[in-house]
Amino acid sequence: MRQTGQTPGQDWGPEARTSPLRVLLVAGNGLSAQLLEEVGRYTPLQIQRARGARDAWMELRERIFDVVVIELAPGPLGPAELYHGMVQLFPELKDRVIFLAHDLGHPEARRFLREAGCPFLTPPLDPGALRDLVFRVGGDRRR
Repeated sequence: MRQTGQTPGQDWGPEARTSPLRVLLVAGNGLSAQLLEEVGRYTPLQIQRARGARDAWMELRERIFDVVVIELAPGPLGPAELYHGMVQLFPELKDRVIFLAHDLGHPEARRFLREAGCPFLTPPLDPGALRDLVFRVGGDRRR
């Protein structure tokens, strides 16, 4: 059983952690990254940014993450390949992924999101909603 630094009966909510949630953000869009980094300034998040799949793979091999946030940019679904490969190599991450979906009008994007079954947010991105979703998906993953 992990020690949390809290006495029995204390409940400070999902943000009451002895260490910050480790978040990998895979985003090329500066706005998405900027928003999550802004949220991380005021909450216990340790954010590592990867600008694409290659950077994400390097980070995943070097560190353990509590949550992975992947931006689904309009156009080809390169992030889908990242997600499937990541889940194959690191099955424990399957339920720890959040997508930022910019174009739900694209049928392939809708199909992918439905099949992946992961939570996602669409623009305009609300900082509070993003923070809450990161903590909900990250849950109690203290290491």
